[in-house]
Amino acid sequence: MTGEKITKKVTRAFAALVLMTAQMTPFFAFTPQASATNNDVTICHRTDSVTNPYVKITVNKNAVDGWAGNSGNEADHYGEHKGPLASDPATAQTLKDDKIEWGDIIPPVYQGYNYSGLNWSSDGQAIWNNDCNYPVKTTVRIIKNVIPENDPGVFDLYVGNTKVINNGGNGATHNPVEIDDRAYLRVSEKEGTNSVDFNDYTTTIVCKDENGATLQTEGSNTTSSSERYVQIDKSKIDEGDNITCTFTNTAKAGKIIVHKSIDSQYGGTTDPSEFSFTVNGGDPVAFEADGTNELVIPVGTYNIDEVEAPGYTTNTDGCYKIVVNYGDEKHCYITNTAKPVTVTVNKFVDNNWGGTKTGDEFGVALNGSTLNLESEGPEQNYESVAHFEPVMLSAGKFTITEDEVAGYTFDGIFCFVDGQSVGYPYAAKNGEAVTCNVFNNDQPATITVIKKLINDNGGTRGVSTFSFKANGGNSTFFNDNGEASVEVGAGEYNVVEDEAAGYKTSYENCSGKVTNGEEVVCVITNDDQAATVTLYKKVINNNGGHLGPLDFPLTVAGEGTFQYATSGLEIMLDAGSYVVGEVNQDGYTSLGWDWWKGDCSWNGVLKVEIGGNYTCTITNDDQPGKIIVHKEVVNNNGGRAKAHDFKFKVDNGSWKQFEHDGTNAVWVDAGWHTVVEKDADGYKASYEGCKHIYVRNGETKHCYIKNDDIAPKVTVIKWTDPVWSTQDFNFTLHNNQHGRDFVLDGHPWDDQVPNSYESGPFFEAGWVRVEEEPVEGWDQLWTSCFVKTRYGLKHISHPFKAELGEEYVCKVMNQQRGGIVVTKFYDTNENGVWDEGEETLEDWEMNVSSHQKECEVELMELGSVQANSLFYDGGHEEENDCDEDSVALSQLTDEQGEANFNNLKPGVYQVNETLQDGWVQSGIYCPREYKDELSLNRTFSEDSDEETENIAYAHVQAGQTVHCYVGNYEPR
Repeated sequence: MTGEKITKKVTRAFAALVLMTAQMTPFFAFTPQASATNNDVTICHRTDSVTNPYVKITVNKNAVDGWAGNSGNEADHYGEHKGPLASDPATAQTLKDDKIEWGDIIPPVYQGYNYSGLNWSSDGQAIWNNDCNYPVKTTVRIIKNVIPENDPGVFDLYVGNTKVINNGGNGATHNPVEIDDRAYLRVSEKEGTNSVDFNDYTTTIVCKDENGATLQTEGSNTTSSSERYVQIDKSKIDEGDNITCTFTNTAKAGKIIVHKSIDSQYGGTTDPSEFSFTVNGGDPVAFEADGTNELVIPVGTYNIDEVEAPGYTTNTDGCYKIVVNYGDEKHCYITNTAKPVTVTVNKFVDNNWGGTKTGDEFGVALNGSTLNLESEGPEQNYESVAHFEPVMLSAGKFTITEDEVAGYTFDGIFCFVDGQSVGYPYAAKNGEAVTCNVFNNDQPATITVIKKLINDNGGTRGVSTFSFKANGGNSTFFNDNGEASVEVGAGEYNVVEDEAAGYKTSYENCSGKVTNGEEVVCVITNDDQAATVTLYKKVINNNGGHLGPLDFPLTVAGEGTFQYATSGLEIMLDAGSYVVGEVNQDGYTSLGWDWWKGDCSWNGVLKVEIGGNYTCTITNDDQPGKIIVHKEVVNNNGGRAKAHDFKFKVDNGSWKQFEHDGTNAVWVDAGWHTVVEKDADGYKASYEGCKHIYVRNGETKHCYIKNDDIAPKVTVIKWTDPVWSTQDFNFTLHNNQHGRDFVLDGHPWDDQVPNSYESGPFFEAGWVRVEEEPVEGWDQLWTSCFVKTRYGLKHISHPFKAELGEEYVCKVMNQQRGGIVVTKFYDTNENGVWDEGEETLEDWEMNVSSHQKECEVELMELGSVQANSLFYDGGHEEENDCDEDSVALSQLTDEQGEANFNNLKPGVYQVNETLQDGWVQSGIYCPREYKDELSLNRTFSEDSDEETENIAYAHVQAGQTVHCYVGNYEPR
């Protein structure tokens, strides 16, 4: 047992001891505590949980229900830990099947008197002694075994009075069931419903706990006429055990001995293990090697059947309806006899080459013994078929032989079993009927034909081009060695050559008589014959020609030969391939040979066969001249024209459009001719060999016309304000996807940098844009472009699209910015003018604004202000009333008393200062005053009634810096 099992045993023994003691003494079931103080009474406290009904705790003695001296007051915690609960089926938590209700479990305590505890029954003590855990249930499961496994018997199994397995056979089981409260565990089985009889079985019942230990049973294997059972005292079962009881029913058996014997007169196996049998139609059982199988078998009636053994007959003795009782030994005898092999031989003779032999003339033998003829005659398209008497043989291979017969071939032996080919040689099996067919074929006679060839008259045929027929059959060609063989049947033969044009034929030994298998040699000789050729000339003079047939010598050329021929005269030629021609004359074109009514091809090829007669006719025609006009188009300046965009004419003919490839052929009569082209905008034409062309009959002259696209010309001119500025400006002249960079200034006579730029050659037609790189201190005022016409310059938009051959002018105007320097001085003599020796003032705010408006703004860094600045006009505040290019600038004077206002566009500006307390402005002025009514020297006194204007006007020209002066003094 494990430690857990030992603990359970001790616990249970202790509980039993307590129960026994309780029966002897009414108060104490175990030695109570000698005394009890607060928080030292250990109880099992009810939790109201079915799965975990108790927890172990230590409590105050005053909280224990029924404690001596407990007043029952709430202050004594009366009722916190109670004994049995009142029965309330609606709310009671039960722990057992018989609905006993439980409260706290409290042990006895001694403190000067006896306290017997609460719920201190045997079950309560078991829970308390089990660390307040409810004891685990004990289960039992039954397993059914039947021997042998395939035995059909079924049984009913019970735990107590409950059937847990119905009609269970081998391997049957069920889910575990809990053991009831009876003193004994009883498991049993009864006969099932398939008429099983306990008397046919021996029964064993073994019960084991979950650790595999066998439990002691009472009445083990107790037998009655209808039941087998055992019972176990529950005191011998550990609480919480999982018990397994195995019922084994072993069928009572007898014995059958099966004997095997083999008769191998006709060969076959002698090994019994190659045979098998069945019992009552079950799975096959192989015989043992000694031919004896001993079967231990349940009582019953049996049939022993042998599994079919092909090639054997089977005899049995004592093998059917064998009744086996308990302890019987019965015998079954099975004898197998090997069947013989039956071999039938047939002889097939094919006399398709004139043979006369029959099948019985070949002396056919089986395993060396000559076979007896059964029948013979024509059959199945064979001239002779012989059938021999069947022969019985032992299993295994057999041999078929025959005598050799002159003029016949042996074509093979083919054997069959049940219509299926098995080949030859073949190892026959017992009981098989084998049919073997032997084939012979008569041999043909062979005629070898030899070719002799004489090619002394130009014949070109080789020996392999000749053919012949034997006995009027199909044509047969000679091989490259001049030989060929044919087969003929026995009897008369005759060899005749197929027609060979141009050759004379003779024969030697090419007819006669042959027998099967005989060989004969035949010789055929061929000799080539000569050929004749006649040539004719025809002349057509429909274009001014005057030559006749005799002016055109005719020629015949072949391999290694050349000769002249006269029109209408016959010449002799050897066989071969020739080219017939003529000596041509200028201005005439050959129309070729009249192939449709002569023997030459259109180009004069003549194939001469030996012995042939040939005629050929050639025609000549005087021809016009030809001018080929070639067009070349050069598009290196953006032109898009192609050759077929241009037209030309010859003499006074109509205009012709050039072909896409730029080449046109024009037929002309002999004489003088001129080619001219129609003008094309943007292209310059040049001619070569196109004027006063003299063309003879049949002559070809060439005229070349070249068209080059004329690049557009663009001139860029730089203008500046001030004029003649030497400031460099970087330009890019954009032309389609290209760009040209150059530098210009505004000085027309600057030796270093020009003031104009021309695009020059290789400038493409297409989009043109002039781009100038910005220069600090300069503003580009405009770019204006023109196209030259016969009436002068015509303004166009920019960018523009330049056309081929056109001239364009673009003028770019830039204006240089200027500046104002305001000097602030201490006017010691108060005359409003900066005199020598008067010092300058630092950190005075000077203001400059456009003349159009007087705009006041907060102090700003030097720079241009856009026209959205705030300004005042007559005390009225407005917004966005300054011109777009107006400025309003403020700056403090530096250590030299100067405020520098740079990068100002040319124009008139107002200059003033921000007045400071304690100072009086004595004067404000600029050279070249814009307003004449302002005095150059202004002075102001503190008590003067004259209104202080505090304004001077500076006229800033392009590239100019204007100096202004403001004087102040401190009043005395």
